[in-house]
Amino acid sequence: MEIAIIVLVVLILIGVKAYVDQRNYKKRLRTRLLREWGRPSEDEYGIEKLQTVAEYFRAHENDQSIDDITWNDLDMDTVYQQMNHTKSAMGQEYLYALLHNPQVDAESLKERERLISFFMENEKARFDLQQEFAAIGKGGNFSVYGYLDRVGMLQKENGISSVIQMFAFVGGVISCFFVPDIMIMPTALVAAINMVTYYKRKAQMETFYRLFAFIVKMVRFSEAVASLNIPETEVYFQRLKEEAGRFRHFCRGSWLVVGGGNMEGNITDILMDYVRLLTHVDIIKFQSMAREVLRLGMT
Repeated sequence: MEIAIIVLVVLILIGVKAYVDQRNYKKRLRTRLLREWGRPSEDEYGIEKLQTVAEYFRAHENDQSIDDITWNDLDMDTVYQQMNHTKSAMGQEYLYALLHNPQVDAESLKERERLISFFMENEKARFDLQQEFAAIGKGGNFSVYGYLDRVGMLQKENGISSVIQMFAFVGGVISCFFVPDIMIMPTALVAAINMVTYYKRKAQMETFYRLFAFIVKMVRFSEAVASLNIPETEVYFQRLKEEAGRFRHFCRGSWLVVGGGNMEGNITDILMDYVRLLTHVDIIKFQSMAREVLRLGMT
């Protein structure tokens, strides 16, 4: 009884600390966003970072785009860095492409001005959106567009071998309760085979594991943004909601793939890592997610 009370108290303390940490983070974020508003960005981009940010633009470059000579003559890299208050990786790539492709359509410019004016005058709406973008972050020196482009390397697999290995191990464990003398050694052998083949298959899929984690993150972000009460952006939020809805099946059970996998974290994560290792449940789910991506036509 005493142990249960201690565990309960510890869990409550952990929950309180997590809540306080999250609350303090939001306060610091709000202070920083308000301080940065209207000022030149202090972020600095090296050559490698700028090349990475440019990948989306390079893939969508057209005859009307500003050429490199003109861009450099105008020192637009400096202009880009000073006005880059985007808080997400895809935001900074899109801004770079936007500056390379000046808008001349009157209706598009009118709509852009409407949104700019609205967010200049509405601090809460601006902060709510910036907060969601900040949750995504800009990540490391990789291009979101280049990352998503790897979807084209996916191959469709039925995952039968992993399913067989999972049932062989689970069946062996259950059998050990009834005929331990006979089943312990075969089950141990199955476990050893599962562990060896797991790491081999996991290594082959590692790039796509990170890619799928990113896609899931984008879907969750789209759902969070679409739930914000900002009538002036309803048409954009509605499209986000529709696109996120297409990935509902893809994201279902995605925690099996995008969570853990490194034998670190809290005790639950570590236990789940062993479950993945012995049953290949994350590989089975990964192959299901891969089939869904191919069905959605993302390649």
